Amino acid sequence: MIGSAQIDLKKLVEDCALVKKPLSLNKKYYDEAMKEDFKSENKPEFNKDNDDSNKFWLKLMGKGEDGQISCHG
Repeated sequence: MIGSAQIDLKKLVEDCALVKKPLSLNKKYYDEAMKEDFKSENKPEFNKDNDDSNKFWLKLMGKGEDGQISCHG
């Protein structure tokens, strides 16, 4: 199955330019700055097994054989 996901990084790049230092897309940044921007079906799923907040999964969406858009992983 083939799927795709898109993340708009405009806000992250603008924040990096504003503070003039690198930032990373992790759970803390997501909760503070990006949470409202994500559509409910495309929100990242952060690793709940341990305290590593730098890892997350995105739902990959694609068209099935019937032509309907669905989650592919």
